[in-house]
Amino acid sequence: MDFSEECIKGGPLPQEERRFTANAKESIRLCHDGRYEMPLPVKNANIALPNNRELSLRRLMPPKKRFSADTSFREPFITFMDSMIKIGYAEKVPTSGSDSSPETNSCVWFIPHHGVFHPKKLSKIRPVFDCSAVF
Repeated sequence: MDFSEECIKGGPLPQEERRFTANAKESIRLCHDGRYEMPLPVKNANIALPNNRELSLRRLMPPKKRFSADTSFREPFITFMDSMIKIGYAEKVPTSGSDSSPETNSCVWFIPHHGVFHPKKLSKIRPVFDCSAVF
């Protein structure tokens, strides 16, 4: 019931919506590239995500094996991930063994992913992000 239709337009907002609206008004900011950034509508803003680095590394093993065996898979996937990093949708994990970037000083959540090809579009890879991976 994220967008409940029970709220009558112009009527009083539920307390959670008032809190989110107030938080959004304070937190929305214009990024240097012209996009806007705003907080996620979570009930608990102080949520602590567990460290899922090991899960993501385990889930990375099958695609890594395929990368070494199949360049027609590796090259499009690397190109896709490079573009994700370039436009700022993803960032490289520090290789120093640290789980969080020093700039943000916040928790990092790793999203397991892999690539698939459509049978009729073999030249274009489609990445699949498993944001609901149970950890």
